[in-house]
Amino acid sequence: PFEKIDNFKISYTTGDTAVVFSKIPASTYTITEVETPSSSYIKAEKAIFRVAYDGTLSLTTDNKSGAINTDTPNIIIIPNNLVNVTFSKLGENEDGTQSSLSGAVFQLKYLGDESFDNVKNTSEINVDTANKTVSWTSTDSSTVVSGLPPGKYELHETSAPDGFLANADISFSVSETGEIVDVVNAFGEATNNVIRIYNKRAFTKTVFQYDYITIYDSSTPQDKFETHGLGVLTPSECTITENANGKWELSITHPYDNDGKFQYFKQNNIIKALGQLFTIKTVSFSSGNRNEVTAKAEHIFYQQNDWWIFPNTERIIMIPNNSVLGLLNDIDAFATKNITPLQTFYKFSWDSDMTIPSDYPRREYSNTEGISPVNAIMDSGGILSVTGGELYRDNFYFSIRKRMENSNDNAFEIRIGYNLKGIKRTVDITTVCTYFQGTDNYGNLFAVSWTDDTVHLVGMPHSVIRSKKFTYTFEDGSVAEEEKASKAMQFLATDVLSFFDTNCKPLISYEIDLEDVQKNPDFIEFNNQPDYRVGNIGTVYDERIGEAIKLKITRTTKDAITGKTKSVVFGDNRNFTNQGYNSIIDIKPSVQEQSFHITDSSGAFVYDSEGNAVVEEVKNG
Repeated sequence: PFEKIDNFKISYTTGDTAVVFSKIPASTYTITEVETPSSSYIKAEKAIFRVAYDGTLSLTTDNKSGAINTDTPNIIIIPNNLVNVTFSKLGENEDGTQSSLSGAVFQLKYLGDESFDNVKNTSEINVDTANKTVSWTSTDSSTVVSGLPPGKYELHETSAPDGFLANADISFSVSETGEIVDVVNAFGEATNNVIRIYNKRAFTKTVFQYDYITIYDSSTPQDKFETHGLGVLTPSECTITENANGKWELSITHPYDNDGKFQYFKQNNIIKALGQLFTIKTVSFSSGNRNEVTAKAEHIFYQQNDWWIFPNTERIIMIPNNSVLGLLNDIDAFATKNITPLQTFYKFSWDSDMTIPSDYPRREYSNTEGISPVNAIMDSGGILSVTGGELYRDNFYFSIRKRMENSNDNAFEIRIGYNLKGIKRTVDITTVCTYFQGTDNYGNLFAVSWTDDTVHLVGMPHSVIRSKKFTYTFEDGSVAEEEKASKAMQFLATDVLSFFDTNCKPLISYEIDLEDVQKNPDFIEFNNQPDYRVGNIGTVYDERIGEAIKLKITRTTKDAITGKTKSVVFGDNRNFTNQGYNSIIDIKPSVQEQSFHITDSSGAFVYDSEGNAVVEEVKNG
C-alpha cells in the first residue's frame, strides 16, 4: 500500500524490477508492507517520505525504514531482511568465568511446515534443505543462521570440544515477526535474537576421586582439588545428606590414625567425597574409649554465606518479568566487591531459565540488616520462594530452573501396599488451615481458602481458620499514604497466596531405608534404580491413599565410603519451598474476601463523619 495521508491509497506487489509511480502530488506519504515475500523475511517498518513541489523526495525525521538512493534521488529503497539468529558459544574457564569456545559441533532441526529454501548456505554453515537442518562447528566468533522460517526448532550439540561437557538440547521458536521466543535450556538469555550456549568444563576423573575421600587445606586454589591434597582419609563413617532446595551436609568420623591425618580436621578445611566439596564447620575430638574425631561440613556452595550484601546501599530489586540470571549477576556483584583482595576466594558460575513472575509486584528484597547471597536465594522471600524454582548445585556451579537441572521426571514407579517394612510414611497436617486471612499495616485484608464454596477440605472434619499480619514499609517519603496503601495491597495479595499455598496444605512423604526394603516386593523395581538423585520425580501408587500421586525425591542420604544410597525421602516437606507440587490435594487457593480503604476522585482516603475509614469489601459469591 502506497498511501497519501488521509487521502488515497495504492496497493501493489513487487517484482524483479522497481515499481514506478508518476505525477505524485506534493505531500507526505507512507509505505506499509502488508505481506513479506516469504515467511523467512521480517516485515519492514513503515517508510515515511515527502514529495516536494519540484518533485524531489526526502525522508521525514520519523522515517522507520527505507533510504533514498544517492545516485538517483527519486528512488526509495525498502529493505527486506531475512530472519537472522545468532548462536554464541561459551565455555567455562578454570576460574569460573566464560569465554568463546570453538570446536563444538551443532545441528539445528526445523520442526515446522514452512519451506526451508531461503536459509543461506555459507562457508560457515551447512544447510540441508530437504531435511530442514543446519549444521556447523563453533569458532571464536558467533555463528549466524539467516533465513529461518517461523516455527519450532531443536538445537542438538553433536559433540563438545575436548575437556567440556555437551549442553543439553535447546528448543526455541521463531515468531511470525522474526523474534526468538520460548527458549528452553539455553544458558543466559535469548536477547536481540542471540542465543548463548554454555558448556561446563568436564570433571577430569582420576583414579582416586570417587574411590577415596580426600581433605584439603582451606587456602587450596580453585584448580587444585584434583590432587590428593593433604591426604586420603580412612574414615569409619561418612554420610552425605542432600535436601531439595535446602541443606547439603557431610558427617564424618575418623579414627586417630598412625599417619596423623586426623589432625587435618580443622574448621574451614575442605573434604572431597563422591566428587563434591564440603567445608568443615564443626570438629569434635574424643579420647579414651573412642579415640576419634568427628566433623560436620556443608557443601562448598555455602561458602557464599561468608559474603555479604550491605543494607540500603546495595539494593536487590524483584522486578516482574526480569530474568533471574540478571538478578543473580547483581547479587554476586554486590557481594564480591566487599571481599578483601589476596584472600582465598572461590569464583562461582550460575545459570537460570526463569524470570520473576509477571504478577509479582515490583519490590525490594527486605534487607534491613544485610544478607548473604545464599540468604537472597534460599530464605523466605528469596529467589526460590518467589519463582518456585529448583536449585541444582555441583561444586562451584549452581542453577535455578523450573525443573532441577539434570533431573528425571519419570525416575520411578512404585506401588505401596500393606507390606511397609523399611518404609516410613508421614502425613503432615501440623500447619494445615482451610481458610487464611492476611492483613497489613495499612488496613488492607486479603483472605483465601482451598475451595470456592466452602472452607472445608477433603479429609478434614472441620474448617481450620488462621490469620497473619504482614508489615510493609516504604522509604520514599514523597509518596502519599494512599499510594503506599495501594502498593501494600498488591504485596499482601501475593504474600497471602504464597504463604497459604506453601504452608497450609497437608503434605505426605515416604522415607525408604533401602537395605530394609530389599526383600519387599512393592519395591523390587525401585530398589534396582541406580539413580537416586534429589529432584527426580516418579509415580507412587499407595493403596491407603487410594490414588496415584506424583512425588519428588527431596532428600537422599549416601554412604560416601561405598557410594551407595542408604535412604531416600520422596514427597513434600515443610523445608521444600517449591509451590508447584501438591502431594495430597491438587487444587489452588481461591480468593474469598478482600477489603481495602477506598479513595475519592482525587486519590485521597475517604472517612465517615466519625473519622472512621470507609472500606470497600469484596466477598466471593
